Amino acid sequence: MCYEKQKKIELGLSLIELMVVVAIIGILAAIAIPRFQLFMTKARQTEAKTNLNHIYAFQTSYFGDNDSYAELPNVGYLTNSGSGGVVTNCNLPNDLGFKLTDCRKVRYIYSSSPVITGSTGFLAQAASGGTGLPGVIVGENLIFPGCDVPDIWFIDNFKNLENRALFPGLIGNPLFGNIGKSSTDYCL
Repeated sequence: MCYEKQKKIELGLSLIELMVVVAIIGILAAIAIPRFQLFMTKARQTEAKTNLNHIYAFQTSYFGDNDSYAELPNVGYLTNSGSGGVVTNCNLPNDLGFKLTDCRKVRYIYSSSPVITGSTGFLAQAASGGTGLPGVIVGENLIFPGCDVPDIWFIDNFKNLENRALFPGLIGNPLFGNIGKSSTDYCL
């Protein structure tokens, strides 16, 4: 009788093969996570751009009826610095009729003021979080969590829509802060 040795077939992965798979997954995650964060940021900023365009339409309509632009007090996300809790005032009445439908999902504070620079006009802004610019924003940055640079969008009576990065040292006029740089440049 002839006995042949049969090779034992092993099923499974060796440690090296397993480490190669883990390394590949790590590389893919390192590439995918920043792209996902950028995608989420852009989606969140769309909220501000859309609402500022609504404010523009409301201001234009208001101007047609009253020959002046309306004051829009802070509407939206605020942080109650005394207790640390979140306070939203998104459905307070205002002259424009601007209201936010779901107060729980608001990430910005919206405001608008008439300005006079040789002619009548207005400047509206949407601001989210950051280091806390006096009179503008306070609290947690809901667009770029953990970033101290606030995300601020502006629209004026000419429908110029811009995102500019502001820092506490540049408080003078918000439109003169870091022209050409946005919050995305500093926070992602």
